[in-house]
Amino acid sequence: LIGLVTLLLLKINVDATLSDKPPCTFYFGQDVTKSYTTVVDVDVPNGFPTANLTFIHHSGPGSECLSPAPPKGCHRYYRVDYTEDCKPLGDGSLVDLAGNIDSQGIFDRASGVLKGCETSVKNFQKYCFGPPTDSPEQCACE
Repeated sequence: LIGLVTLLLLKINVDATLSDKPPCTFYFGQDVTKSYTTVVDVDVPNGFPTANLTFIHHSGPGSECLSPAPPKGCHRYYRVDYTEDCKPLGDGSLVDLAGNIDSQGIFDRASGVLKGCETSVKNFQKYCFGPPTDSPEQCACE
């Protein structure tokens, strides 16, 4: 019974901690969800320089926007703002990609830029965060 109570208290504490985590706008800018913008983490799962996967945090207008949650190492998060000439962001075809690994390779891992929209880039920012996952801290990822 004591073990069950301990597990229940731990779950309540974890849920409270996760619900206290700031939204993605806290980490990537207040306007991140209001424009033709993408955010990707190119250092999944273990951080720079050993990671080999890209996780999509935001995939344009109408998509979900997830806060960083790096499990290990220092992760590079690329926020890229595009002009309205970037058709895939405007037609809504990428809305459901946020919250997933970029298994199709549609983002350039070196820059975070959506492939096919390279000429539509108007701003590029790099953010670097490391653990803990429930309260990411800035780190040096040069």
